[in-house]
Amino acid sequence: MPLVAVTVMHTLSDAEAMRRLLERYDALKAAYAEHLEGLEEQWDGQSLRYRFSSLGMRFEGSVTAAPGQVSVEVDLPFVASPFRGAIERRVREELAALLA
Repeated sequence: MPLVAVTVMHTLSDAEAMRRLLERYDALKAAYAEHLEGLEEQWDGQSLRYRFSSLGMRFEGSVTAAPGQVSVEVDLPFVASPFRGAIERRVREELAALLA
């Protein structure tokens, strides 16, 4: 599967970065609930592993908050490969705005 990997640096405290990530994650789940099938999520401290299906495609990845940075990885299905660049840009823009 093609991998999208984005890391964004920030100057927030760990607690503030996590608060913002959790708030945005919950908002995304609510906004796209009708498109997410079989969402599985596993939190381990400041790391999240997730899986879901959407439009018949399976996605999985992780979000990791470390001091001064947040990393997002998404394994894309092959059919989504042509959109990899656009997805990567969007994730980077969203993270940068969230952590500014």
